[in-house]
Amino acid sequence: GEVRRYAIGSSIHVLFDCKQDERHEVFEWALNLTDVGLQSELLPSIGMFMQGLLEEKDCLAVIPQLGKQQALDLLEGYCRSQAASDGPKAVATYISLKPEGADFSGLPPVMRSLGEKTDFAAVDKLLPDDSKPIARESRTAMMKRWAEIPPKAAHEYVLASNGKVSSGQMDVVLSTWAESQREAAETWVREQTDTKIRSHGAHAMATHMENDFPDHAWSWALEIQDAAQRDRKLKEVHAIWLKRDPVAAERARLSIGN
Repeated sequence: GEVRRYAIGSSIHVLFDCKQDERHEVFEWALNLTDVGLQSELLPSIGMFMQGLLEEKDCLAVIPQLGKQQALDLLEGYCRSQAASDGPKAVATYISLKPEGADFSGLPPVMRSLGEKTDFAAVDKLLPDDSKPIARESRTAMMKRWAEIPPKAAHEYVLASNGKVSSGQMDVVLSTWAESQREAAETWVREQTDTKIRSHGAHAMATHMENDFPDHAWSWALEIQDAAQRDRKLKEVHAIWLKRDPVAAERARLSIGN
């Protein structure tokens, strides 16, 4: 659990607090562990130390020589470390060195490690469109990270993507934005003159608020343009609201004639 992960993370610092030549011995020891579970937990953290342990060309050379899971675990850590300073390079490295036939499960953690000065648009261009599940999962992690920094820029990018980035990514951006600046996110949605964008924003805000502020979520759900989508969201919010304040929830339901 959490204690085990903390202990492993702390142990990496201790393991590598030694001379340069001894670090190579630690690296070799980790690669030859027979406890596969422990190795899988250690290697991502070790990967984050690789740039201080090996030259970049050597890092890039050793990963393809490993078994599939070892390579994925080490690659995740290596690219997470690189992502803070050069996001596009980190993502490109992950994609190019990922073992053939392996999934992209290590890419979302790399996206979550992107630095504040990352060229997010350049990172996004490395991904296929959102019709592919792995692209959608990785892009969701990237959009969430982007929205933690300049949320308006992330919104504008989604809107200008011409379908490569699914409209569902706007939910990710708005939800992340609303976590820290709810009023700013709500204002942005209200200021949209394009009814389709405003409607999608209303759906995103309703989804974000339904558990904590069902009354606000109800108001946003009423602004959804698509009738079927609006009815589904109103039913979801009403069911949650009933558990909090059944009188207010029923009053709201009756006010719209349902």
